[in-house]
Amino acid sequence: MNCNEVRQFINLFLDSELDARSTLEVSEHLSACESCSRRFTQERKIEGALTSIFSQEAPSTEDEEERVWKSIFSRIRMYEKRRNRGLYMKYSIPIAVGISAFVLITIFNYPRHIDLALEANRCHTEYVENELSPNIETFSEEAVLGYFSGKLDFNLCLPKISRKEIKLVGARSCYLKKVHVAYLMYNYSGVPLSLFIFRDEDLKKFPSAEKELKTHKIIEDKGIRGNNFVAVKTNGAVACAVSEVDLPSLKRIIKGFEERGK
Repeated sequence: MNCNEVRQFINLFLDSELDARSTLEVSEHLSACESCSRRFTQERKIEGALTSIFSQEAPSTEDEEERVWKSIFSRIRMYEKRRNRGLYMKYSIPIAVGISAFVLITIFNYPRHIDLALEANRCHTEYVENELSPNIETFSEEAVLGYFSGKLDFNLCLPKISRKEIKLVGARSCYLKKVHVAYLMYNYSGVPLSLFIFRDEDLKKFPSAEKELKTHKIIEDKGIRGNNFVAVKTNGAVACAVSEVDLPSLKRIIKGFEERGK
């Protein structure tokens, strides 16, 4: 094969779509031709850059969107700096347009998670991965109420739970976005379940959750890195639950919080 023929087959060669004979001929030519070998290396770098962008998890928050866009523009600037080289001059604009179109489609079609759900899930994940432990380990509601006595600036009300498979295992004080919360740890048939309670006036720190709770009695979110989320506002406080447990079960727990608060 001559140089023109090899350059026509470079992309197919990269994708392993050539037959055995053509693959051998291209490979032999690249080993002997410095110019085509350089062209092949550049093509491979472009494909690697695209793969790294497309393989990223779709952004679910504004911070993650900003991170993705910075990555895109960084790569575009890299191609522009090299635009005097024929290959980059030819491909930099299509690559920039292609990456931007992909990210725009992803951002506007991928469901965003509620801000409070993301923050609660972060804390729950730290607990599940043993990075966060209870300050008090107990099965007793009275012991939990005693632990939080004088620590909170709102009246703590625990959910009314009658199901035997749900057991209280501990509690601690913690913060979600600098909001002081009562964090209760439960076990639901062997699955960790986190319940966070804080005063309703602090809900303003979570704009999307605040907006949702203005129009919905109970809000829910699912698929947050494998976990589900529900929240309710009642009796001057906000309660939210996070777990791998299914949404209907989480809703029953939150409704128990409402019943106890009446």
